[in-house]
Amino acid sequence: GKIEGKIEDICKFMVRRFSADYDEVIEKVRPVASLSADTASLEILDGIIEELFAANTLEEAQAIIRRADGKSLQCRVGFQPAQG
Repeated sequence: GKIEGKIEDICKFMVRRFSADYDEVIEKVRPVASLSADTASLEILDGIIEELFAANTLEEAQAIIRRADGKSLQCRVGFQPAQG
């Protein structure tokens, strides 16, 4: 549904803008969405998409996805991930 569509949009954007590997991107993005409630997943994916428009490099885009995974973790367990 909507979640898979947003995941697909993120992957297409990453491939087109940064020549990223599709399978690698989907491997990183799908867990972000799959472990949160549907509403939270949509909000997190929307946030990723919005931030990706401002990314200038593949590294910046990857950092956005990593941060989103941390937000997803907070939604799942209700606390901040350990800073290390």
